[in-house]
Amino acid sequence: MLKRLFPTKQTDDQRHKQALAKMIFLALIALSIVFAHMIISKRKPTSSIIPDSPISEKTLGAETSENIKNQDKALEKNIADRIDLVKQSAEYIGTEIESTTEDVVTAGKKQVEDTTNKLLYSATLKPIVDKIDKLPAAQQEQLRQQICPIVDNR
Repeated sequence: MLKRLFPTKQTDDQRHKQALAKMIFLALIALSIVFAHMIISKRKPTSSIIPDSPISEKTLGAETSENIKNQDKALEKNIADRIDLVKQSAEYIGTEIESTTEDVVTAGKKQVEDTTNKLLYSATLKPIVDKIDKLPAAQQEQLRQQICPIVDNR
């Protein structure tokens, strides 16, 4: 019944759930990027294996070893490009998490402020105003004359 009367609470709950889902999704992506980086950094580059191996240019031929060196250089460049891409993605994810968190906190803060203002008004001022409205017109005018100078700092 209350959800029908106050539909904004339902949409706020949905918004909070969506923000939480986004943060979890972005955290999973960040973790997968970190693990991929760890796996790539643990691999030894193949260029360091070739010169130390017993197979030399004599057995492979000059062209084959040159091709392998070129492929190794291309692979190193590709890995460096991928690492840069991972870093950019991680920065983007961090920024996205930060902005989503700020949005959720701001929305929660606004909701708390609104609820507090409504509660204070309904608990303190509304009963006084209601009692003043029940008084005869002459007494209401007399109270206005007494209260207005205090409020207006006259």
